Amino acid sequence: MTSPHSDTVALLRERLIRMEQCGNVVSNFIPTGQSSIDHYLTGGLERGAVHEFYGAASNRMTLAKPSRFVASALANIAGPVLWVGEEYLDVSVAGIRDTALNPGRLLCVTAAKNALQGLCEEILHEAGIAALIIDMRAPPSPAESNRLYRAAKSSGVTVFLLLPQSALGSPLIGTSSTTQWHIGTHSPASTHPASGGVRSLLNDQRWNVELLSYQGQPGRSWAIDPSLFGVTGSATINNEKSPKNRSRWHPSRWIEAASA
Repeated sequence: MTSPHSDTVALLRERLIRMEQCGNVVSNFIPTGQSSIDHYLTGGLERGAVHEFYGAASNRMTLAKPSRFVASALANIAGPVLWVGEEYLDVSVAGIRDTALNPGRLLCVTAAKNALQGLCEEILHEAGIAALIIDMRAPPSPAESNRLYRAAKSSGVTVFLLLPQSALGSPLIGTSSTTQWHIGTHSPASTHPASGGVRSLLNDQRWNVELLSYQGQPGRSWAIDPSLFGVTGSATINNEKSPKNRSRWHPSRWIEAASA
């Protein structure tokens, strides 16, 4: 039986062939660029796993923080990044524009309504993808979460789920995700400075990055300065910073990609 997503997947496959491929994976983790967070995670975000990120509120604008956090982490590795959602992606609002992530590595796809989960599961069977970002309005069901986890683990593709705070259950919704995060505006109470010490805590522009769930370990919060995201690995830095490889962020690029 032909998949309802076969045409979309075929087009993605064609474009992926023309993009920079992942190459050999040199680490099982993706550094976040924040040293104390990476130390707590024993290296960073686990590859071939699913990570959930919740914004600070229920409106689209607040997803800029988790979007920027994820994009900054992905600047530390090589390979194509697919961003899939049910709505057109505005990269300026999404918080990616000011990160070190090379826009030439990013391919945006708009899924038909109620087709997001199925399309993403099929995409995870494609070769040459470094990461899949899924922009969701509601969290996956336990069964859907388990399928995403198994597909990510089998393929080695790291999956990031971006969700509004309104989708965050209390207690936490049953999930197969390796980590769950909440990112919002910094409040000095009960946080640990990831960089900058006391000075970080006094800056109104700091974010509060809260690790809600991590393999059964207790949660923790950090106050971070988003302007200090570090890019690790000289090979990645050379590729991202090279004027020859660095594409310009231009709105028309994303309109074309999102309508593919």
